[in-house]
Amino acid sequence: MQKGLPHFDWTRGAWEMINRAHPEWAGRTLALFNFELCAFDDGQDAFMISCVPEYRTLVSDLVAAGALDAAVTGRAKGIDPVTFDTTTMEDGISYRNAGVPYFLNVTDTCIELDLPEGEYSWSQLHYHTNSDDASTYDETTMRNNVCVFGAILLTIDREPALRLDLTQACLDLDAAMNAAYAEEAGVDVQAWKDGMAAMLEAAKAHNAKIADINTRYAAASDSAAREAVRAEGVALNARTLAAFKFVQDAFIGIEFSSNVVQRHEGYLDNVVILDAVIQALEAGEHSNDEGTGALDAAYGINALSEYGYYIFTPKAADMQGVHTDAALGNSQLWGKGKGFVYAQTWPATVSLLQKAETGETDFSEELAIYRAERAKQLALMGEAMEKEIAAMAEFTSLLAD
Repeated sequence: MQKGLPHFDWTRGAWEMINRAHPEWAGRTLALFNFELCAFDDGQDAFMISCVPEYRTLVSDLVAAGALDAAVTGRAKGIDPVTFDTTTMEDGISYRNAGVPYFLNVTDTCIELDLPEGEYSWSQLHYHTNSDDASTYDETTMRNNVCVFGAILLTIDREPALRLDLTQACLDLDAAMNAAYAEEAGVDVQAWKDGMAAMLEAAKAHNAKIADINTRYAAASDSAAREAVRAEGVALNARTLAAFKFVQDAFIGIEFSSNVVQRHEGYLDNVVILDAVIQALEAGEHSNDEGTGALDAAYGINALSEYGYYIFTPKAADMQGVHTDAALGNSQLWGKGKGFVYAQTWPATVSLLQKAETGETDFSEELAIYRAERAKQLALMGEAMEKEIAAMAEFTSLLAD
């Protein structure tokens, strides 16, 4: 790979567009609508919408009001009020990181299908290959996407205050809190919880301002009154989008190259997995049929990056972390500044894999490595959570009058 080129090549063009060609779009764009396989029928019985968490409420409100019912045909269960969070596997991630909230149509490229072992979805077999051609075009699916997202676009366009619900970002962050591990890491848990409560109340108060502006706009009796209210909406939207961008910068991270998580969550995930590995080794469980052995858990370290050592040579597996391990400083473009410092457990994992072949049962050296890396990951989690406390206060201040 040439120096300077991105490892995350699939969104290179989008990154260039929002960061270099048109950086002025950030802070002004109310929503991006990204289409992937928009005329491909994935066979699901309900129409689903993917979006950033902050647009969940708008979608559920529209579905509850029946505003999107007529837009969907050919789906036995109509439209699903529960949205699917966007990930990194398409161009929208570059816009999201830059502060542009977005929507995405859902296909089997972004939902987990419960397929029998050995069977694969159409997208897994054909997406971005020569067989991904016009023969898959489905008129009903295309019309559904145009009508549903068109209706959402019109809703956003006709309301002066953007219904971007920042409480969802707060709730996602709160859901990632594990008090027991936080206390072990030395985090001021009460300060974190207090900061979260203040952050959530600020977001709720901001939502009330959005609702007030939109209500007064709908009730305005003449064009002059409407324009006055619209001007209020424009001013509030600038603050809403600034807060959205702040959330991306302060709270959102990316595990490996695919999982969008909270800043401390990558370390928390590793600590939880390492606890399972250590517990299994202490019990002498190398691997077992129940899936509770050390090797049954270790593959998930570093958001599955460790699994590379199960199927590749160590030299080849090392390449997976070249652009995603924050300690190496090589993560470029949309992944820059979003990654986590990897747990350096691979020597222990490789050794365990070798001992699985030889039948050796002395795991003392491996345990020493896993325990040491757990301590490092726990400390990094603590540092990330302390930064979150400061960021919560800044977010609350950003939304204050």
